[in-house]
Amino acid sequence: QPPQRAALASLIQILQLRRPGDDVLTSDLQPYIRQLLIDVVQAPTPAFTHSLYCCPSSFPLLGIASESISQPETLSEISEKAIAWLERAKESSTIPSAKSPNWLVVTPLIAWTRHLARLDDLDGLTRTMSALRNVYQEACLHSELLLPLHLSRAGTSGEKQGIPPDVGPDGKGSARLMAE
Repeated sequence: QPPQRAALASLIQILQLRRPGDDVLTSDLQPYIRQLLIDVVQAPTPAFTHSLYCCPSSFPLLGIASESISQPETLSEISEKAIAWLERAKESSTIPSAKSPNWLVVTPLIAWTRHLARLDDLDGLTRTMSALRNVYQEACLHSELLLPLHLSRAGTSGEKQGIPPDVGPDGKGSARLMAE
């Protein structure tokens, strides 16, 4: 059994345990696990999606329908999601009271790209990688890291440009996205 599937099965087993209401497992751990899994379901990776379908009892425990799991089917769909996410992230960065971008939503697109990449669709892969490169550039800006020269925006020569002075490391996963 793959480690992702074993880990999910263990979490589901914890959710299935019935204990008295004042037990720490029931009052703290189960709600935490349920919320964690529901958050991951919002932007699942291929491995998580496969593991979820291997544990069909997880759907009613999380209160979700199996049809509601988002699974990109093509590289074009991934490109569209990355471009739309980037536009929203840039738009929200111009609003002073807006939250910083949620990098955990866009990071799984990298895993889906790996999952769907095929040699017979190099044009689609190139478009998707270009869209993800643009997301990576934005992650560099939010992490306050210098962009490598070959990735920098036109006219920046690798310098940090366009970073509002009050934006520090976002803590929302931009570094994780860059590591992926």
